[in-house]
Amino acid sequence: VISGIPPMLGQYVVGVKVDEFRNGTKINTVYRDFQFNVLNCPPVPMPGIGPTNACAGLNVQFTNTSTPLTGNSFYWDFGDPSSTTDNSTLTNPTYAYPSIGTYIVMLIAQAGTPCADTTYDTLTVSGITANFSMPDSVCVNNPVNYTDLSTTTANATVTSWNWNFGNGNSAVIPNPTNTYINTTGVVPVQLIVGSSQGCYDTIIKNIFVQSLPQPIATDTFACMSNPVTNLNGVVNGASGGLWIGSGTFSPNATNLNAAYTPTAAEIAQGYATLILSTTGNGYCPAQSDTMTLSFSTGITAFAGPDIFVCKDTSGISLSGSIITASGGQWVSTGTGTFVPNPFDLNAVYIPSSADTAAGTINIYLNSIGNGNCVPDSDTLSIIFTSTPVTSILSSDTACAGNVVFPINASSTTGTGFWQTLGGGSFNPSDSLNNTTYFADSTDVFNGNVTLIFSSTNNGGCQRFSDTLQIYLIDAPNANFNFTSVCPTDTLFFNDASVAPDPLISWQWNFGDGNNNSNQNTNHVYSTSGTYNVTLTVTSSNGCIDSIVTPVTVYELPSANFGVNGVCQGVNSLFVDSSSVVGSNISNWFWNLGDGTTDTNQYPIHTYTTNGTYNVTLIVQSAQGCSDTISKTLFIQAPPTAIYSSTPNAVKVFENFSFTDQSFTNIVNWFWDFGDSTGTSTVQNPTYNYNSIGNFTVCLTVTDGLGCKDTICDEVIVFLPPQVPNAFSPNGIGSNNTFNVLGGPYKFLEFRIFNNWGEMIFESSEQSKGWDGTKDGIVQPIGVYIYTVRATTMDDVQHSIKGDVTLLR
Repeated sequence: VISGIPPMLGQYVVGVKVDEFRNGTKINTVYRDFQFNVLNCPPVPMPGIGPTNACAGLNVQFTNTSTPLTGNSFYWDFGDPSSTTDNSTLTNPTYAYPSIGTYIVMLIAQAGTPCADTTYDTLTVSGITANFSMPDSVCVNNPVNYTDLSTTTANATVTSWNWNFGNGNSAVIPNPTNTYINTTGVVPVQLIVGSSQGCYDTIIKNIFVQSLPQPIATDTFACMSNPVTNLNGVVNGASGGLWIGSGTFSPNATNLNAAYTPTAAEIAQGYATLILSTTGNGYCPAQSDTMTLSFSTGITAFAGPDIFVCKDTSGISLSGSIITASGGQWVSTGTGTFVPNPFDLNAVYIPSSADTAAGTINIYLNSIGNGNCVPDSDTLSIIFTSTPVTSILSSDTACAGNVVFPINASSTTGTGFWQTLGGGSFNPSDSLNNTTYFADSTDVFNGNVTLIFSSTNNGGCQRFSDTLQIYLIDAPNANFNFTSVCPTDTLFFNDASVAPDPLISWQWNFGDGNNNSNQNTNHVYSTSGTYNVTLTVTSSNGCIDSIVTPVTVYELPSANFGVNGVCQGVNSLFVDSSSVVGSNISNWFWNLGDGTTDTNQYPIHTYTTNGTYNVTLIVQSAQGCSDTISKTLFIQAPPTAIYSSTPNAVKVFENFSFTDQSFTNIVNWFWDFGDSTGTSTVQNPTYNYNSIGNFTVCLTVTDGLGCKDTICDEVIVFLPPQVPNAFSPNGIGSNNTFNVLGGPYKFLEFRIFNNWGEMIFESSEQSKGWDGTKDGIVQPIGVYIYTVRATTMDDVQHSIKGDVTLLR
């Protein structure tokens, strides 16, 4: 292959020389010239095709990938040998291939120009065929298995499934299962499959879904005297049925209207259970229904009790019942009608004028639908009664105010009830012919009240009422004033009643069994409490009024107190525990028995002398009622605290023995050993100290009445003399002086000597140590000699000596 780039536009000739050789010997030379034109074809076309896959029967959208697409012309040949029109000059054309296979697609860019360029591509057309298998018929509620049988061309596989089972269910797997629950009849099943090349196909097949067979066996009854019963079975969705029972079926058990003869046992137990099962069920299982055949001794009709109604009634409600038979029918000896019809057991009977004029008619209830049983009938009587009459017999006047006046009435029925158009009330009842009426303030304000008496027990008739207007004449208004007092004080009652007419009498009831008839009076209550005091006044017109007012007699307080502390010379706290029901104590007066008084609720007092004192407390309530209590108080002389300790002084960690010598009637001891840690409640304790010093030991004793006394004394704790072996008097820290430790001492002699035997320091006080100087002159670092003579607190003499190192 020879290639090159022409340097310029124009015509060019290319010469080709070919030498022919045979067996290595040149036998011929051939020359050929080729002429070509070089034109200006900007831009250079670069055709391209996509896609390279497609589906049969579907429009293939070809994508032109040539550059450039603008200012260019194209010619497509889709390579379909079955067509002469398989070409296009569009930039991005479409074409539908009729069948699967491989096709060579040609695209010419710059078509029809000297600058044309051509490209080819191979297009594989794929295909997919949808198919599946399933049973052609199935029973409702049974699962159906579907098997995918779809196929594709060799270059593709089935990749998707979309099932629509026709009952709202769907699936996307190859071999699904579906159950038809409520869908029956011919149901279309659709499958849409897709391939890996993007091809799809659809197929629809029908499946028949059979409904479940339905047997119907209805409960019925028969009389024991004639138990053979004609059955009436119904079967839907199956070709027949079969009766099952313990008795016999005539002419046979497959006859839906067979006559059934029960067994003796079924008659004895009162019922037989029969089953009707379907046969010829097609694709479905057999179904069954159960019925009960009841055996009755007979039919019972009940019309209800006799009915009493008023002659003016417009309709009479009936309520009959039929046992065993299927229904009943009403029949009248009169000329009235039954609404809505005589076969309604709860019908309404509309009497005629002839019925009410006759006074009594009979109504019969006859059973119908009796089967093979003897029918039954029942009778009720309707009695038409006369309308009632009432009359109020009371006076048309009464006293106004909160008073009760008698009223009475009569009724041809013997009974009735009262009503008021006012605001009062009836006592003891509004359902008595003879009762009383309480006229309230509304009635009094109006000056009159209307009472109504209506009949009851009207025998079905509408009630009859009589009315009376009663005028209320002026009545007195009872009232009184008082001021509450304490028990045994005089309580004064003052009449405050008012009346249009003069008052002529007053009657007081003080609520404690005592009475008085004066207009203004007084009374003494012996005990506190609330008393219902009643004043009844009568005016000259004969009207009476009463008032009941609760009168409170104040509660007396209950004085009481206690004492905390009964020791001489110690504060005694007086604790008030007085009380009063429904009020509070407001004042206290104390006489403490030694000439001292106090008005505090909880006074504090100190008795300087032991002995017996008579203490009195007077308390007064907020209402001014008083009570007094006196108690004898014994003031106890305090005990005397005394103790001894042995020995007089001890060494550290040696025990002191403490001996209690206190008196009188001591019950508790408390020791404080003065070192901030040690205490004891033992009467005679022992104790040791872990440090030296003078310690104050205190004993507090308590007697049986809680009185106390305390005594304190010192004890001494010491150690034998000790000295350190070095010290550094440099003013830093705590080791700046050389001291004798231990002690305390009754006698001390402390001396320091230098290496030449010269005494340079001497002290007789334990607190005064050597500071490393002599007469104010700092002594050199070195070793010095010390001597100590000391007498400890136990009179033991100690003598020690040694050396000490002075450091700086």
